[in-house]
Amino acid sequence: MEYLRSWCDVKTPADAQALREEFDRRAQAAAAEARMYERLRDTVADIPRLGQLWDELVANPVDLAIVLPADESPRTAPSAQQNSAEQQLDAGEILILMGQAPQRLWSAEDVRAALGATSRRNVRQALRGMAGQGLLEEVQRKARHVLFRIAGPAASSA
Repeated sequence: MEYLRSWCDVKTPADAQALREEFDRRAQAAAAEARMYERLRDTVADIPRLGQLWDELVANPVDLAIVLPADESPRTAPSAQQNSAEQQLDAGEILILMGQAPQRLWSAEDVRAALGATSRRNVRQALRGMAGQGLLEEVQRKARHVLFRIAGPAASSA
């Protein structure tokens, strides 16, 4: 088949179908590229916040003796504290929080700080569970960093 550049070159129905398929393929490639640039734009939007967090960490290094105190309590107490912390994390509260800025990418630390939760691990598990249910979508994964946002209509219908 000859190379078709435009609708003017179409002589048969098969040529028209081939040209439609080529344009569909190009449209899909352009949409994929647009999604990639949207993700890059969202990533760039987070750079100032990450830079500020890094500067704060450099200015005030974390004292691990304060952050990770020795635990001298019996082994049964942490599980009770963990269960109460997990009960405090409500999917509705998280969705309301994220609904205030639906275009924003949220890390587990952002949600933990906003809700006043004590354990980032519990928040991370809750966010991953909500992503598994289709309430949230994992937007970006870099090394150990996972960011979340409210699932759009296309993600929830899939």
